[in-house]
Amino acid sequence: GAVSLPRAMEVSVLRDRLRTHEALLSRQGLLSPESVDQYEPPAAELAQRAAAARDLVEALASDLGPRP
Repeated sequence: GAVSLPRAMEVSVLRDRLRTHEALLSRQGLLSPESVDQYEPPAAELAQRAAAARDLVEALASDLGPRP
């Protein structure tokens, strides 16, 4: 509903910025798209990512309100 649109807009902006960062780094020879695809984060980073994903899901669920 109404909550989904602002989140979708945020995701769109983040995707655009991420593409820009990747393009600039690639043009400067600092990072290839392949290296991003092949990156395997260490366990601590995976745990941080999982926690951030849980926080996002909880925020979305909270925005939607209680379930009947």
